[in-house]
Amino acid sequence: MPLIRPAAELITDNPHADGLLSKHGFGYDWRFEATKDDRPTQAENFQPAWLLNNCEIVPVVHALGLRGYAVKADMDLAEWSIEAGEYWKVSRPAGRPRAAYIFFYDARPNRYGGVMSRRKYEPRVAIWLWRFSPPDGQTDPVFVEVTLHGDGLGPAYTVQVPLHQEEYKYPRLWRHDPGQDDPQLVDELGRYDAARAALSDSAIEQHLWIEETDGVLVISLTGAAEPWVYKPEDGLGPSRGHVSVTIRGHCAMFNLQPLRYPNLGTATPASFLTVPYWMSQTPQYIPATGGIGLTQVTEDPGSGGSLTRPVVTLTATESHKRPLVYLVHQYHQPEFAPGVSNPVSTAGHQNLLRLRWRRRWGRGWHFEAELRDFAGAYQWRGNEKVTVRAGWQEATSQVMVAYLDGPARRREGREYTGRAQVLVEGRDYITARLRSRKFMAWHGSPVGWNFAEWFSYVLRRAGVAPALLDIPDDGYVIEAMPERWRGRYEFGHDVEVITALDAVARSRGWTWGINEQGKIWAGPEPVYSGMPDFSLDDQALAEGDRIMRIEAERAAADFRNYVAVFSSRGGIQAAIWHDEASHRDPTSAAFIGDDWWEVLVAPDERQPELVGWMLLQELRRARCELAWETPGKPNLRPGMFVEVRVSGLGVPEGVVFQVIEDVGLLDVSRGVFRSIFLARAIDI
Repeated sequence: MPLIRPAAELITDNPHADGLLSKHGFGYDWRFEATKDDRPTQAENFQPAWLLNNCEIVPVVHALGLRGYAVKADMDLAEWSIEAGEYWKVSRPAGRPRAAYIFFYDARPNRYGGVMSRRKYEPRVAIWLWRFSPPDGQTDPVFVEVTLHGDGLGPAYTVQVPLHQEEYKYPRLWRHDPGQDDPQLVDELGRYDAARAALSDSAIEQHLWIEETDGVLVISLTGAAEPWVYKPEDGLGPSRGHVSVTIRGHCAMFNLQPLRYPNLGTATPASFLTVPYWMSQTPQYIPATGGIGLTQVTEDPGSGGSLTRPVVTLTATESHKRPLVYLVHQYHQPEFAPGVSNPVSTAGHQNLLRLRWRRRWGRGWHFEAELRDFAGAYQWRGNEKVTVRAGWQEATSQVMVAYLDGPARRREGREYTGRAQVLVEGRDYITARLRSRKFMAWHGSPVGWNFAEWFSYVLRRAGVAPALLDIPDDGYVIEAMPERWRGRYEFGHDVEVITALDAVARSRGWTWGINEQGKIWAGPEPVYSGMPDFSLDDQALAEGDRIMRIEAERAAADFRNYVAVFSSRGGIQAAIWHDEASHRDPTSAAFIGDDWWEVLVAPDERQPELVGWMLLQELRRARCELAWETPGKPNLRPGMFVEVRVSGLGVPEGVVFQVIEDVGLLDVSRGVFRSIFLARAIDI
């Protein structure tokens, strides 16, 4: 069809055409800390104490868990294999309960013995020890060593406890990595008072409690005022396997039993949380969990009115393993009243004179329009919903949905002498109604949430009606850091909603934005399928495909060939990627002979290497930009792919570009309609 005349249409509607927020949402993270405020309802940071039943707060991982226990029982030497020494027997020392111990009784100097369990244990055991004075003539160090051998695929760990002596004062922790001959000393308990375990009548009783918790080794030992904690840098703690006990330089006996956990435990905050009346009063809960077992969170039946608090129930599914809860998300969904729609179109009135728009990939869409308003019909106040349409002959293509700024009016003595004109402009929902207007106040961390649910929840909290959301659910759950006790994405009240959504989407390699229907979407970056959406050809015959102007530019201002992603603002560790050829190879088509950096500080990223790689690929695309002008093409949008077959640009034939921005210029009165596009090469 020949291009005869341009057409444009604005359809205005109420600001609440799609729904109106009637009750605000609310969110709070219940945390588990060893230190609590004495008066939590008066405290600046509300962190109440917890009422615990069969549970305990594990300070080192800032989590709630079932409280472990161990019961002393008779030892049987037949359940252990003797690895070293020959003087082993079962003995029953005084004490309650009076249980049988395994006794190494070789009293000669510089002797040692070792036994290995025939059964396998979880890395959670309790050991009772009776240790006796070293014999006369003893010159070698005096130790008891307990080794958790694990499954052989990961490291083994040895806890080495000395007897009171000057040269070796402190307990040590050794790590044995698979395939390595010698163990590594990884930690030493300097805050250990051997006098607490001093010999009395030539014997001392010591208790050793070893409890692995989500990769962290927590050791309690007689003589230590507080638990001894070791956090492996690689997160590889001990695993289930055999346990060995080695006694060096003295006689000693031990009783080793597995830690057990109760079937059920509960925890309830000591104080209620007050939710303001103008927020939704219906709580829901999501626990961020660890360990092995089940977690259920329900509302306290004693809650009422605006007072609320959860009851956390932990259930052990295996007696030697325990569930953990790192935090509990309490959230209240916002409530919406039905939308009230009253669309009014400019079609048929011949009042729309000029229209201009700019669309960028993702978001940042904007339009301006000029209308004559002889009858004073357009009484817009601002934030009205506007659907923008354009085309040839008829305005059949939807360009965008935008929301009005306050309109400007003018009267001038030229074309329409003394008659009013209205100048309006609008922006997409993200820019007009979210940016600098909506914040993460009264929100919790997203860790443990389903991505689609959290993304939609945050946007609904920001007033986006459900009808305007298009967030696919692929089952992805927002993960904690590898050390689950580390906070992640704890957005402050003053953080913009857009900033928070950007950070979480980026962490999984997604982006988000707006489409021409006015819906907010989230998803991966578009990938070229092999079939372009449009072919740009200087030999095009169709009138609408002809090129009015075109230019290509290399080494654009946005190009970067080095990317560094730092894990903290003050640290020196960074994931670094770079394009070597563009920096140092003069024969490369992308050669610039310089290093141009992009630096990102991202302490919440689990995989900074992946983030850096994706960022480099995005920035490398700026090596070649293409701009061209054609007759109006409202259906060619940012994100689409264009194959270029134009000579004289220095661009190889068949290179594919992705549109990142388009500008539409439409003047109904003069019959002008042009489109200007900016695109970047996806590979050149």
